[in-house]
Amino acid sequence: MYVYLLNNAVIEIISEINPDFPDVPITERYSKEFLSQCVKVSDDTEVEQGWIYEPETKTFSEPIIPVYETIEE
Repeated sequence: MYVYLLNNAVIEIISEINPDFPDVPITERYSKEFLSQCVKVSDDTEVEQGWIYEPETKTFSEPIIPVYETIEE
């Protein structure tokens, strides 16, 4: 599968096989330029849209969402 990234954030996860076009390889469904912006990973890689890609370790992780505390007066 391919993972489309924008600023190391996962925008889209693309399967190499599309059931609507089972005989059309991904290289014919998408341009070379587009696929160069993607990271190819194994199908068992745990990743979801919105996750963050770490290029040095080639891993994905859930985004850290800040937690705000309320200040009581």
